[in-house]
Amino acid sequence: MNGPGPLGAFLRARRTRLRPEDVGLRELGPRRRVAGLRREEVAQLAGVSVSYYTRLEQGLSRGASAEVLDAIARALLLGDHERGHLDRLAAAARHAPRASRPRPERLAAETRDLLRALDGVPAVVLGRRTDVLAWNALGHALLAGHLDFGGPDDPAGRPNLSRMLFLDAHTRELYADWQRKARTVVGNLRTAVGSHPEDPLLTGLIGELTMRSPEFVALWGDHRVAPCDTDAHRLHHPVVGPVTVTQQMLSIARSPDQALIVYTAAGSSSSRALALLGRTSGLGSAAAGAQWRGSQRDSHGPRNAGPSQAVGRGDRSRPGAHHRSPRGIPMTVTESSVTESAASRAAGILSRPVTINGLTVPNRIAMAPMTRAFSPGGVPGEDVRSYYARRAAAGVGLIVTEGTYVGHESAGQSDTIPRFHGEEQLAGWARVAEDVHAAGGTIVPQLWHIGMVRKQGDPPFADAPAIGPSGIRLDGTEGTGRAMTRADLDAVVGAFAEAAAAAERIGFDGVELHGAHGYLLDQFLWAGTNRRTDAYGGDPVARTKFTAELVAAVRAAVSPDFPVIFRYSQWKSENYDARLADTPAELEAILAPLAEAGVDAFHASTRRYWVPEFDGSDLNLAGWTKKLTGRPAITVGSVGLDGDFVHAFMGEGAAVQGIDNLLDRLERDEFDLVAVGRALLQDPQWAAKVLSGRFADLRPYDAAAIRTLS
Repeated sequence: MNGPGPLGAFLRARRTRLRPEDVGLRELGPRRRVAGLRREEVAQLAGVSVSYYTRLEQGLSRGASAEVLDAIARALLLGDHERGHLDRLAAAARHAPRASRPRPERLAAETRDLLRALDGVPAVVLGRRTDVLAWNALGHALLAGHLDFGGPDDPAGRPNLSRMLFLDAHTRELYADWQRKARTVVGNLRTAVGSHPEDPLLTGLIGELTMRSPEFVALWGDHRVAPCDTDAHRLHHPVVGPVTVTQQMLSIARSPDQALIVYTAAGSSSSRALALLGRTSGLGSAAAGAQWRGSQRDSHGPRNAGPSQAVGRGDRSRPGAHHRSPRGIPMTVTESSVTESAASRAAGILSRPVTINGLTVPNRIAMAPMTRAFSPGGVPGEDVRSYYARRAAAGVGLIVTEGTYVGHESAGQSDTIPRFHGEEQLAGWARVAEDVHAAGGTIVPQLWHIGMVRKQGDPPFADAPAIGPSGIRLDGTEGTGRAMTRADLDAVVGAFAEAAAAAERIGFDGVELHGAHGYLLDQFLWAGTNRRTDAYGGDPVARTKFTAELVAAVRAAVSPDFPVIFRYSQWKSENYDARLADTPAELEAILAPLAEAGVDAFHASTRRYWVPEFDGSDLNLAGWTKKLTGRPAITVGSVGLDGDFVHAFMGEGAAVQGIDNLLDRLERDEFDLVAVGRALLQDPQWAAKVLSGRFADLRPYDAAAIRTLS
């Protein structure tokens, strides 16, 4: 961050506001050439050195302790809100948060349900940048009847309350006490900037208002921090006349950066006006908007049609639309074939956000990693970027990429499977992450080493040998590779750690380590391929030692809040009956060291998610994983389809299957996320259809889908 930054600017603004007599100092010297207190006077009052305070105000020192901040707050006579703002600015400067791509804010299903329940009260949900995320009919009619009711549905064109207040003539005319309202909004923006100083969209909003509104410049330069939970405003409403409302700002527990704003009438005349407005808003958004605009004075001129003029989405499926199945069979789809209760249940359960360490995933739907081999030279191109971004744009909360080879010559077996090392390869992946974030999703790469699955002469490095814990293949064959030496172990650990660090550096949201399906990390965990007699072989706990050390190295290579996910399975790619553990106790012995080493979440791979893992319980593998480790768990296995992936490898399709069982399990928190594979491979819109209850639109899986990046 260049210059004094938000912390320094705030300290300077508060210093220049005070006079010596305000803090008990006498003016003894010559006429002062600065407004307010001098830096040395603040330092004296706070009991710190002048050089230290100067460096703090210049943005050169970022480690102020709580005691120092307390002393400076007392010296500057900061109020409670300003003191909290100082703490947030200091914390932001101290931790220097890593840059991240801005993502569209999403509304949780529970919040939307609450908004609908407030039918007779004007209500609006605001995001952290004062974007209007949603409003009910009466809230829209009260504040912005001249705008499209569906505007908040489009993340790229949402109305923004701050922009409306300063740049939109209709909104400015609405507030009889515009100056006081403007001061309140700027105070809230100051609080938001203190909490999110690296948010480029928030910075862009401030920059736009600074360029276009002199009033904003004056208020912003004052550095007042005055978040307002409750306030009263007098409105000159163009349809119902004078209205006085009490505005209350309520926090939303699941989405702390969002706020529910409700408006209640202050007095009987205002109550009658709101009741009349409620009847007027029943005309429909188009008619109500026309009535609003027709009531405005002609002197306003053309309305601002900039970013605050949102438009509704135009790509929603229509009842009765004709589609074709993947097999070319015409079918007519009607949304009435799905009951509202089923649609509401699916949306309510799947739309809940979930947190993995420092990452909040906006919903419970993940895209399972599926090898695609469309990256010549290991470089993901434009088609790969679009492939992932399409699914994020359609509502997938977390993208787990296909397996990507780490930077070890024995890691892979193909020159068209992507690699997660090399300048060109990482540049390609950075663009993938950028596109997914722009579409509103989160993304983690799956880091992969295939171990003894590799064959001699395979690309991308033909001379590299196959290596594994004991040089044994999944089918028990010996002599086609070699057991890993100490140097090999260190090199592989280093390759995974370097890949994880690169993932964080280029903008990914976490990493997944591939420890499933008989590949290298799984080869250490499984007795069938690990026959070592040193510290890395033996009982189940000893067999986890190498993988736990690798996890710990990855954990050390990234920030503490950067999520590390570990994927594992019982079955192997050449042995579907293989098992790491036959009892919950054996499974706990394997997973506990990995959790202790730094795994934040487990991705438990099964062929059919509904199959119980151990006798005597209905829990599947993900359910047991969560129960035994306390970590978030991801389930996977034939979600939405009636046949597992083995049949897909044999060229067979699969019919659509309902997800009621899946919803039951998610509802009781058996696991936390569900990874969807072939159903998403077939249909990029799968998540959007399920979240909106359009189950009749879901497509059966056609095995031909695996040959394209649709």
